[in-house]
Amino acid sequence: MNTRRVRTAVDRGGTFTDVVRLGPDGVSVRKVRSDVAVVGDLADGHVTYGTTVATNALLERAGAPVLLVVGEGFADLSEIGDMTRPSLFEPDVVRAPSLARRVVEAAGRIDGAGMIVEPLVIPDLPLDGVEAVAVVLPHAPLEPAHERAVAAAVPSGVPVFLGHQECPAPGYLARIETTLVEASITPVLRRAVVRDALPAGALAMRSDGSLVAAEQLGAADAVLSGPAGGVLAVAALADRLGLPLVIGLDMGGTSTDVCVVEGGALPYREETPSVGGVRVRRPVLEVDTIAAGGGSVLWRDGVRLGVGPASAGANPGPQCWGRGGPPTVTDAALVAGLLDPDAFDPPLDPALVSLPGDADAFLSIAREAMAAAIRRVAGARGVDPRAAALVAYGGAAGQHAAEVAARCGIRTVVIHPC
Repeated sequence: MNTRRVRTAVDRGGTFTDVVRLGPDGVSVRKVRSDVAVVGDLADGHVTYGTTVATNALLERAGAPVLLVVGEGFADLSEIGDMTRPSLFEPDVVRAPSLARRVVEAAGRIDGAGMIVEPLVIPDLPLDGVEAVAVVLPHAPLEPAHERAVAAAVPSGVPVFLGHQECPAPGYLARIETTLVEASITPVLRRAVVRDALPAGALAMRSDGSLVAAEQLGAADAVLSGPAGGVLAVAALADRLGLPLVIGLDMGGTSTDVCVVEGGALPYREETPSVGGVRVRRPVLEVDTIAAGGGSVLWRDGVRLGVGPASAGANPGPQCWGRGGPPTVTDAALVAGLLDPDAFDPPLDPALVSLPGDADAFLSIAREAMAAAIRRVAGARGVDPRAAALVAYGGAAGQHAAEVAARCGIRTVVIHPC
C-alpha cells in the first residue's frame, strides 16, 4: 500500500476517541473509549491529531500540581484574576480555583524600562507534592534575569516554566495564567500523547488551526486543539451549503464548544475566551467551551440541581455503562427516551441509572448552558443568532440541537446523517 495515500485523523476526546481514515478503499470511521490507545495500529500513513485533553483537564482542574513563584505582593493575583464574575449579582459566587497548588513571593524589582532596581531574593521553594514550577515575575519580558535565577535554584528533574518564555506579552495576569496552564496541563497532555502511541511524523492541531509536530505540542497551544478542528469543518460545511452565518455546536463527552462563522471567515482572536475561568494569551480560533458534555456529572445541593464541571470520562463513564460511574447528562438523556439503549455496544442499561433529580430538569439545565454560550458568542461577534443556522456535531449534539436552537430562536439546524 502507498502509505502516502492513507490519511488518518484522530480526535481524542475526554470520553471517546474518533478515528477517520481516508485511503484507496474509501473512508472508514472508528470510535473507541479514550482510555484505549488507538493510533499505534493505524500508523500506516499520515496522522493528524486533535485533542481535548488539555481543554478537559483545565475545565476539571485535573492538571498537575504546580508551585507558582510571583513578585512580592502578588501572591493572591492568580486567585483574584481580572475580577470578572461568573454571575454579576450573585453574592455567594464561587470562582474556579487557581491552577497553582502553592504560591510564594520573590522579593526584588524590575521597573517598566527593564532596569533592575531591587536585587532578587530567592524564596524557599516548597516542592513537596508538586510536579512543576511556574516562575512569573513582573516586567520579565523586558529583563528575564530574575526569572532565570529562580529557575536555576530549582533542583534538576523538576520542570520549570518561565513567564517571559511562555507569554512574552504585556499584562502580568495574562502571563501568570498562560504559564500556569503550560505548567499544570502539559504533563497531562504529554502522558496522553505517549499513551496514544503516535507515530513518527504525526502532526497535532493547535488552537489556531495550525499544525505542529505532535511531540512539540504544549498545553497553552492545545487548550482548543480539538475544537479548532471543528471550527475548520464548520467553515468548510458552511461554504459547501451556501450558508452565510452558522453557529457550531460541538457536544462531546466532557465539554460543549460553540463557534460562529460568518461569511466564511474564520474567527481568530489573540487569546482564548475564558476556559474554566482562565484565559490563555495565544492565537486561537474563537470557541466558547463549557462543561456540559454527555459525561458531565449531575449533582444536587439541597434543592439546587447542577451539571458539571466534573466529568465521568471514559472510565468509569456514565451510570448506564455499568462500571460504577456517577449520574451524567447521558443517563438523563437515556431516562428521557432520547437514546436507544440497544444501539450501543454493549447496550446501555437504564436499570442502573439513579438520578439525584428529574431527568428533564437536568437536561434543561444543560441545554440552557449551551444556549447561553451561543448567545454569549453571537453577542460578542455582533450577530443575531436567529439569522444563523445551527450546525450540530460531536457525539451528543444531535440529541439536544433542536431544543437549544428553539431557546435561541434559530430556525435551521444541520445534523450530519451519521
